[in-house]
Amino acid sequence: MRKVTLTCLERGKAKTYSGELIANDIGVIIFATWDKKGSSYIKRVRKSKILSCHVE
Repeated sequence: MRKVTLTCLERGKAKTYSGELIANDIGVIIFATWDKKGSSYIKRVRKSKILSCHVE
């Protein structure tokens, strides 16, 4: 899988996420990410909210 690092607007503040890319569809990016405790979750971000995105 490809790794993704993106910065997006969430509730008026910039948030940075990193994880493994699942899908890069029309209008949305879906990726898996992990929290500090090690639990994984699926994150869906609209492309209109993305400030920067880097896919490796």
